[in-house]
Order: sequence, then structure tokens, then C-alpha cells
Amino acid sequence: MNTRINRADDTRVIRVLQSVAQRVTDEAESQFVSASPPKQGELQDLVKQKHVLEQTVHAYDKAISGQGHTDSRRLAVAAQHVVLQAAQSVVAGRSVGGVPTPQAEKTAIQSVSVSELTDKTQDAIARAVKMNGTASNEVDIIVTATSILKSQTPAPTGNPPPQSRTQAPSRVISTYPPSNLSPLPEYA
Repeated sequence: MNTRINRADDTRVIRVLQSVAQRVTDEAESQFVSASPPKQGELQDLVKQKHVLEQTVHAYDKAISGQGHTDSRRLAVAAQHVVLQAAQSVVAGRSVGGVPTPQAEKTAIQSVSVSELTDKTQDAIARAVKMNGTASNEVDIIVTATSILKSQTPAPTGNPPPQSRTQAPSRVISTYPPSNLSPLPEYA
């Protein structure tokens, strides 16, 4: 599958992040006008999600324009990974018996609608905020969201089984496509 990142992919990543941020904003606003009070922690989680997404969009904009510093590049790369993983998750779900559908032959991120990417990404970020807590930094939340999506992505049939827990851990090799952004040390 051709998953090379290009300007169109960067544009799609930004659109997905902005769509997720808008959904979170709308959800938070509906909490204020709701007749019933929000569940404990729910509003704080939404505020954290909104903050993470705003910072992530800002960092991604800076990174693709070449103006970002190390922290913003780390966040931008993590954001790229979470959206790519969301795309791979959707594409893998469309595969039948491990055989990619014709859509999967295209760039994964371009073969999935912004709406589908937004749904997957929003769900993963919400779960990551719940898991990590509102005191976590943006990169940790986005990296956790990527891990959540990876764990939900069906593996194609015919792949070797995962390593047993008794084996020594091997170095993780990134399956993400080349990009103009530097990889995070965790993915390098």
C-alpha cells in the first residue's frame, strides 16, 4: 500500500484535527446548555481534549511550515501518526480475509473519508485523556491515542503471531511512511 505523506495528506491531517476540535467544542458547549449536569470529570476531559487538539493543530501548522521547535515537531509527528493509524484502522476493517479492498490500494489516509478519520481520532483521543488523565501532556495523549488505535486495528490474516512475552523485546520499527517531519524517538 502506498502511504507516502505529501501535501494533500498534511492537509487532510489538519482537516481531521480541526474537525475533531470542532466536535469537542460543540460537545463541551452542549454540556453547558444541557438540562442535566455533566458527569464528574466529563467536562474536564472535554476541556483537556480541546486544549490538546488546539495545541496539536498549532504545532502541525508550524512544523509543516518549518517554523516549529523540537516540542512542536514532536507533537506534529505524533498527530500525523494518530491520523495515519486511524486511516490504517479503517482500511484494515474494510479488508476481507486479509486481502485489501481496491480502496486500500490507494494511500490509506486519502482512501478514508474525513468523517471516518474524525470519528476514529476523536474516540482515541477521548480514551487517551481518560487513561492518562487531564494532567498529561499533549504528546503523551496523542501517542496513547495512536496505541489505542493500533490495538483496535485488525491484523491481516497470514501474519505471524505476536511475540511471546518471554522473548526479549525488540526495537520497534516504524511502519509509518516517510515525511518531511522528523520521527519521534519512540518510533525511530
